[in-house]
Parts: sequence; C-alpha cells; structure tokens
Amino acid sequence: MPTADTLSGVRVLVTRTPERAAPLAEALAAEGAAVGIFPVIDYQQVPDSKDLDAALSSLLKGGFEWLVLTSVTAVMAVSQSIAKRGMSLVEALPATVRVAAVGAGTTARLSAEGIHVDLQPAEDQSANGLLGVWSAEPGRVLLPQADIAPATLAEGLAGLGSSVTAVVAYCTVDYPADPALALGDPRPPSAHVNAAVQVLLPQHAAETLMAGQFDVVIAASPSAIRGITALAGPLPATRLVAIGATTAQAARERGMNVAAVAVRPTVEGLVAATLAAVAAQPVAGSSSTRAPRISSTCSNPPKEIHELP
Repeated sequence: MPTADTLSGVRVLVTRTPERAAPLAEALAAEGAAVGIFPVIDYQQVPDSKDLDAALSSLLKGGFEWLVLTSVTAVMAVSQSIAKRGMSLVEALPATVRVAAVGAGTTARLSAEGIHVDLQPAEDQSANGLLGVWSAEPGRVLLPQADIAPATLAEGLAGLGSSVTAVVAYCTVDYPADPALALGDPRPPSAHVNAAVQVLLPQHAAETLMAGQFDVVIAASPSAIRGITALAGPLPATRLVAIGATTAQAARERGMNVAAVAVRPTVEGLVAATLAAVAAQPVAGSSSTRAPRISSTCSNPPKEIHELP
C-alpha cells in the first residue's frame, strides 16, 4: 500500500481517553493532521475486588509461577491494588514469579515499574501470539484481565497444561469512569492535550462524524468500534484505521470501511497506518481543510472485547 508523505490538513479522530491519546495526537499533529479526541471507553477498578485481592495475596506468597498481563490497564490495576498494601509491584513480586506480557505498551509500563518481562510475542501482539510462543512447563498462572476479556488466553493456557486463575482486575466502562474508581489520570482533558486538539462529547461526536467532519477515525479496540457505530452508524465514507486484526474484524462486522490496520499496535504503527490509509484514499482539499472546534467532556458500560495492546 502506498504511503502519503504528510497528513497536512487531514482531519483525524482518535478514540481514546485524553491521557492515552496524547502521544498519538502529538505524532499525528507533527505530520500536519488536525486532531480530535473522542474518549469512547474508560477503565475503572472492580467495585468488589475480593477475587482479585485473594489472587494477589496468593501471588505474593508464591502461589503462582507466572503472572500474565495483556494490557497497560491490567498493569495499572494490579499495581494500584498492591499499592493499597503499602508496596510497589516490584517490591511485592516474588523472585520466583515469571512475567509474560502482550504489547509493547504493557512491557514498557512493566519496565517503568522495574519489572523484567520474561516472555512476550515478537510479532503477533495478541492472545494467540502469546500462546504461539508459550513453551513454559505446566504451572500455576495468574491472569488479571478486563471484565469483558474473551476466554481465548485463559482457555489456551489451560489447554497447554497450565492451571489458570483468571480474575477480573478492572472494568471497561463508557467514558468517563467513576472518579472514585478511575484507573486513569484524574486530571481534566486539557491537562493532557494542547488547545489545538478537540475533545468531543458523545452528542457532538455523532453529528460531526455523520457530517463527515473527520476524514479518518482511529480505533484502538472493538469496544471503541461499538461505541462509534452505536452513536453514528458504520460511517461508510470515513476511513477507519484499526490498531489490530481484532478491532478490524469488529469494524468490518459492523459495516465500517477499514482503510488500514496497524502492523504494530504502537504510536508509530498507527501513524504509518493513517498515512497509508490517506495515500490509498486521498482526502480532497486536505492541504487547507481544518476540523471545526468542539469541546468538553462525556458516560457507562460497553460490552465488547478489547484489543490486546
């Protein structure tokens, strides 16, 4: 697929919370894009955490050989729960426990917390990717994950002989999360993005999307796809850039035009996919077009699987 040299004037909507969208928004703006953010979903702590607490107590006592983390949010949820015990994750994790991760962001977050990642997929950053490289001896595995996570990884690891304890570590909800339970940064959107970036409310997102005021929509999860189509329909004239195959499949099932899929679920991968999408379907008058200014903030719970980042 050809790649555009620039996104000058191309109007791009990123469907992530402001703190998660900020690095991508900055990278897109550096390519000349006019960027908007529509926070479709958010994440929060589990209201009843007794299962997670019990699993983590067992982990800290050496009750598991493996800790498997498939998202930055899972790392945040586990770290936050352990922090309530007065410890950091690196302080609490027994030296005997090995860590497996899915996604560059997950690994980077673990590294920032001082945790060494023993196993991760080289290419396919998904449950199947991890299963494809899993060669560990059968053992006890703790898998903290989202409330809407599919059973693919838990069942796959069990099929390879492991004893898997899958627990809900966090909930996926409509944006914004309950402030008392939020896992993300509690600061307002303006603290994460500059004044040139729009943050859309659901009621505004629907009308701007249906009016064709964004040329490209970037979706980082099937949950985001569900949120977009619930508000504005399949948007057949809008180029959809998906973070991975799972999100792309969800988009196609809902009649969306998948213009490009990121080779890697990273900022660089998504920018490259956006450039490719625009090169394949040029935006008329993109050198001078700018998205209208819309502002503000948004609400709870979607039921869809999320892309393993």
